[in-house]
Amino acid sequence: YPRGWDRWEEYLAHADAVQMNKDECRVLFKKNISDVEGFVECAAAVLDTGARHAIITLRNQGLILAHRTPADEYVHIPPVPCTVRDLSGSGDAFAAGFLVGLHEGKSPIDAAKQGGVLAALNTEFVGYMKGVTRQMIAARTPKDFEHAVLEYKSA
Repeated sequence: YPRGWDRWEEYLAHADAVQMNKDECRVLFKKNISDVEGFVECAAAVLDTGARHAIITLRNQGLILAHRTPADEYVHIPPVPCTVRDLSGSGDAFAAGFLVGLHEGKSPIDAAKQGGVLAALNTEFVGYMKGVTRQMIAARTPKDFEHAVLEYKSA
């Protein structure tokens, strides 16, 4: 990813949900980000464009979700334990779980957790997922799947 994306703010102003992985985030913001605080700052910048949800997936560190409430909220959702065999399609699997969760009326946090579970399941398949059921997703959802609310104060 040698280049950024000029005028990205103009495009993201029309988005409801923006999802990226940590590498895409680094490229978009043209800086080397290595800590949760840096990713939260980037998620805040995405919300500032007008997007309602910003998600930055951090592989084995979970994900950052920023979303509009009466006041913007930033959370860290931990990773779902899994045996990684193939990362292909994990972002798509996350997006599917997240969007289905929102469509079914789940909170953005619960929808992001559902997306995280689906992404973790996806990594355990080589190639595309086969035969995944809602029961499998429910069984793989950690019993102590607690998120952490993060503090963010704009500069």
